[in-house]
Amino acid sequence: MTSEFTYPSLRCIWEYMESNRRIHITSRSPQLRSVDKSIPFHINCLQLDDNAIKINDIEYKAHWGSEIVNPGDFNYGERPQEKQLTPGDIQADGELSWYRDVAQLSIKRNEPSFWRQFPNAQPYAVAKRLANLFFEGRCKIVTKTLQTREREKILRLPVGFKVHTNVIRSLYSDFPYILPIVELGSELTVLETYVSKEETLDHPQLRNAKRLVFDGTKVSLFMDKVVTLTNKYVIIADATLSENDIIRLVRYWIDNEKPIGTFWEIAWEEGKYGSLQTKLKEEFGGNLVQFEDSVDKCILPDGHLAIPIDSESNLVIGGLIREMPTFEISLIRIQSMPIHLMPIKPNKVIQINSCIVSIMNYVRKVLEIWNWVKI
Repeated sequence: MTSEFTYPSLRCIWEYMESNRRIHITSRSPQLRSVDKSIPFHINCLQLDDNAIKINDIEYKAHWGSEIVNPGDFNYGERPQEKQLTPGDIQADGELSWYRDVAQLSIKRNEPSFWRQFPNAQPYAVAKRLANLFFEGRCKIVTKTLQTREREKILRLPVGFKVHTNVIRSLYSDFPYILPIVELGSELTVLETYVSKEETLDHPQLRNAKRLVFDGTKVSLFMDKVVTLTNKYVIIADATLSENDIIRLVRYWIDNEKPIGTFWEIAWEEGKYGSLQTKLKEEFGGNLVQFEDSVDKCILPDGHLAIPIDSESNLVIGGLIREMPTFEISLIRIQSMPIHLMPIKPNKVIQINSCIVSIMNYVRKVLEIWNWVKI
């Protein structure tokens, strides 16, 4: 390293270098290792799982692999018992090779992957060693997203490991277990979590998250708590709620006047939305309106159901089809909107349909009276 490449000039380049590249360079430059730990480490997405670390798009995973052992190789002791000859046995073609389990570290960015074997080691020990190499002694670790995926896992991490993050995704476990490795000053803007215990819904971090996502959760088991959530943006990504659950949510929303700007999206089967809209209109009244600037396609042509909350806001409920890059999803959107943002005129189609229905009802009543008079 030249004298001109001083710490201040290195820091401004090094701090925001892509994290995997930074690890790669540091592992090959002993002069950089002491300086590297003193510079904040920035990651876009850090995924921690059982014996695995994924940094951005590269996964480092310790697991069992196998290696071939040739006859006469005494470095690995005796062959397995099932490969040994006992009195009376005979074997064709002389001694054969066999395979033995060996700890292996795979480094994968899509495909193919690089791997290295560690004889006489366990995968968990390799994972712990790798975590210490990556994270131990760093002054500050910042990740935009901290994510875990697997169930029943042990995260192998160095002592004192902490991260600064604003996004937590705990897809198969209740999120509080991961909070000991999150810096206390981190304010969550997005929390995506599995929920298997009711007390998870009372956690302050969950209640204060700006965007809350329930993924893979049967939230219908905890609807008494779910309806009381005060988060501005709530997504329920699995279609496990019933029509009665939605009615209960809407009733609580109206009775407690959730503030303008509150926004919920709930996965819902496209074919069941018509029945739900009918029941909501019977229960709460309201008018059908259309928003011409809607990006998503409405499930029903009649548009959204608008239910008055107070003199300043309406509760707007709509069934939507959203196009994703490779598929479509159907959902219910529920939101509190100010009166001045509502469409000025009702949908003309709705007006015509309403007139037709009124005329048909009138004709039916006249015919009933006429038939009664004839009798």
